[in-house]
Amino acid sequence: MRFILALIYFLLHIGGTVADAVVDGSIIDDAHQQHNHTSPTINVRLEAAKYYLQSEVQHLFPQSVKISGYSNSEQSVKYKLRLLEEALNSELSFVRDEKAKRIDIDAQENIQTAAQSYGVLDTTTPILIPTTSSNDDSCGIVDGGNDNQTDSNDTSISPDNQALTTPKWIDWEFERMYHYFLCEEWAEDLTKPLYTPRMWDIIRDKYWQLGESTFNFSHGDEYDQPYYADFSEGMGRGVFASRHIKKGELVHDGTRDTVFFRDGATWRKYVMSLGRRMSCDVLEWTWTQDVTGDGEYLLCLNLGDGAFFNSGGDKYSNIAPKTSTDLDFYALRDIEVDEELFYDYELYETHWSEFGL
Repeated sequence: MRFILALIYFLLHIGGTVADAVVDGSIIDDAHQQHNHTSPTINVRLEAAKYYLQSEVQHLFPQSVKISGYSNSEQSVKYKLRLLEEALNSELSFVRDEKAKRIDIDAQENIQTAAQSYGVLDTTTPILIPTTSSNDDSCGIVDGGNDNQTDSNDTSISPDNQALTTPKWIDWEFERMYHYFLCEEWAEDLTKPLYTPRMWDIIRDKYWQLGESTFNFSHGDEYDQPYYADFSEGMGRGVFASRHIKKGELVHDGTRDTVFFRDGATWRKYVMSLGRRMSCDVLEWTWTQDVTGDGEYLLCLNLGDGAFFNSGGDKYSNIAPKTSTDLDFYALRDIEVDEELFYDYELYETHWSEFGL
């Protein structure tokens, strides 16, 4: 990790010659050689994280130079590297912790999200990171961009051909997945960031790639979402009224951003295709519901700001569905501007066992 910090510092403070050297590959060749000669006693997963960061820095330069809107490409590269460095600082300080086997997942996702957010990473090609230990509890999954690989040493698995070969998590129950991704820690973190439009695009695109859309509801273009996502004191992320809302008014059009899964296998595949933090969010946001009234339960997932609604229980909730099959929430009373919106989580009983979860 000291090598990577030094590399970023070096690139941030040296002129155009460095950028040229990275583009033509000379610096990255040296980085790769150093990676290959690293002591084998260092945690294998930590090595994978280091390799990933080096690969991203390599990818960053040519992308920055190509898409830069600046007249001075060196200035653009330095600016984007500074933003990327800021996003990584908090993760790098933890990478030698005894939990590095899991924390490197955060580092991988942070660098990818940062690069995606600032337009310096091509997201059309999944990133493969080599792991070399058959005893590694990663189950062949490297988060933050990898799509469900089962053996990264298998050269038949490529960005263009990621066929699954009975992954170890194929029959995992909900609790096993929740603990694997260390979601207890993520759930307790009240500083979790709100989603940017780019992050919503990523998590939605993954659904369309791996999920099974079952319905296409809409109230039409007349719906004007009367809320916004922000931070709630003592609760983390939350949802607030953006204007005065009258009692009985439609507040949340649940059919607009909700996606569905008919079986647990497809849902598992979707969760495992995401980075650790998005996976934990999906695990927290998923519920089961009979949305048609025919007795068939579906796995439901809201992929919009409505996912950030907090529970007010029976006492403090100010929005609620009209029926048990309803995905929409209506105001239980008049709601003032900037007032936080709550519904009662207990209205929904999750039936994991019906989906093998």
